[in-house]
Amino acid sequence: MINVERSQLLVPRKMRDALLQKIHVNVAGHLSVSKTQQHVQKRAYWYGWRRDVGLFCRACVPCNQYFRGMTPRQGRLQDMRTGAPMERLHVGLAGPFPRPEPAGMTYICSCICAFTKYAVAVPIPDKSAIALFLRMSFYVLDAQIPCFQIMVKSGKMLCSGNYAKG
Repeated sequence: MINVERSQLLVPRKMRDALLQKIHVNVAGHLSVSKTQQHVQKRAYWYGWRRDVGLFCRACVPCNQYFRGMTPRQGRLQDMRTGAPMERLHVGLAGPFPRPEPAGMTYICSCICAFTKYAVAVPIPDKSAIALFLRMSFYVLDAQIPCFQIMVKSGKMLCSGNYAKG
């Protein structure tokens, strides 16, 4: 009995490059040698196919044009313990989004409490400090529960001139 899910195509020598081109470009999407090997292994077999896939991927022109360099080393994660709700608030801005006519909100401010994992997404009209503070104070911050730390995902954006003036 033939198992259809595990059947592989025995590829003639003349068709191997065309098959590798189709799999590497269309299926694997120029990702890597290992991803292309996984897709070839599911579909086809010939003697020395792993070596052929490796040579093909290393000779791929679009793959060799893009190289970011070595990835930077990252430090160890810091301890982020909190002991009470709203002790630390994580804030992020997303946008600009297409502006709808009646509301006029272009950005979304997301706020997450590190202790309770309570999340709020607040629409704001612009990135100004006044608009951000007013919307956060109305929707997120509470007068009875003080927030001691506000962690910002993109510090450059919030430390710009807009926020120094606000």
